[in-house]
Amino acid sequence: NRLVRLYSLSQPVTYADISREILYGMIEDGSLKNLNRQHIIPGCPRVLLIGPYKPEELKMGSYLSPPLGVYRTASYLQAMGIPVDFYDVNLYGEERLKQMVRENNYAFIGVSTYHPTLEYDINLMEELHAISPDYMLIMGGEGAVFHHEQILNKSLVSVIAMGWGEFVMTDMVMDYKTGVAVD
Repeated sequence: NRLVRLYSLSQPVTYADISREILYGMIEDGSLKNLNRQHIIPGCPRVLLIGPYKPEELKMGSYLSPPLGVYRTASYLQAMGIPVDFYDVNLYGEERLKQMVRENNYAFIGVSTYHPTLEYDINLMEELHAISPDYMLIMGGEGAVFHHEQILNKSLVSVIAMGWGEFVMTDMVMDYKTGVAVD
């Protein structure tokens, strides 16, 4: 019943391709070191990215490393001038996250998930949606990619980001900014 677009890297030429070429050029000529990370593209929608969440006590050997993929995606979006916040629920808790959602006007909230955290991540996204239903729910990571049909059919998630999150999110944000339907 919902129209859902699975974003992937199969599109011919995208904003991500262009931004990737710009970024690679900045790395080669050394100007990336001088990048002003405070530059924000005017009119760009605000993004919140959340790492996988498992509220149970941490067990040795699981979830002890930071969610590097989400950090990388947030850093890339920031470098491209897209306003982005990152939140690790395992470190800072749910209440602070809920406050952030109440106080900010996010156009996109994305969660990276693993298979073992999938249920917790979906429940968290539904709680956040109840607080502020005006943003698009996005899910990525291995748990989302391998279970995308079930997630899209049985949750409030609107988009499954497949592929490198940096490029998928850049495309979605730029589509949204330029008025292309992101659904």
